[in-house]
Amino acid sequence: DTQYEITFAVDSAAYKGVVKMTVTPGARTVVHVESGYTMKRDVPAAEVNTGFIAFASMFGVHPASNTPVHDNDTVVVVYGDGTKEGVRLVNPPNRVSQVLKKDGTSVKAFGLEQRDRNPASYTDKGPRYHDRSSYVVIIDSSSVPFNLRVNIDPSQADSADNVYPVLVPQGDLKSGQVVRLVYDVIANREGLSEPNILA
Repeated sequence: DTQYEITFAVDSAAYKGVVKMTVTPGARTVVHVESGYTMKRDVPAAEVNTGFIAFASMFGVHPASNTPVHDNDTVVVVYGDGTKEGVRLVNPPNRVSQVLKKDGTSVKAFGLEQRDRNPASYTDKGPRYHDRSSYVVIIDSSSVPFNLRVNIDPSQADSADNVYPVLVPQGDLKSGQVVRLVYDVIANREGLSEPNILA
């Protein structure tokens, strides 16, 4: 099978580190990620703009028909104790920021799913919204516990990303602290993400 390896450095205001990706493409594309970061400053848990894994997607309205258009329609989370949670996406009038968490455990997997696979649901047939991939992150190991913050901005367009799930630390991080994350990112064109983490 064809595989690609990509290694790159990350350097931001909050942390620096190295990320190694092994990409196995296909109808079910898998990206295995091994990453390590050293904090460059203290980062309080309440800081909403600092995270370690993030998606960007689109859930808006068609400007002509005013009907929903979306790359994904559901955010899904699985916690370390097996508890499952799902949030159906909406196009809000104002920005929404919601933290998905469960006391005593950490996020084990999360994803963006395109569940509506009926072409009749979409006025604009050209972009084939019903055929968009679902995505899931499955965390193999992490050195700190995490929650998932979901930010959704209002959108009146059918092309701009406005949905941002971000993996955020549960507690404060200190300058010099090392954060390690090993995880898989799976893109699945068959509808529900693998694993089917919500019924």
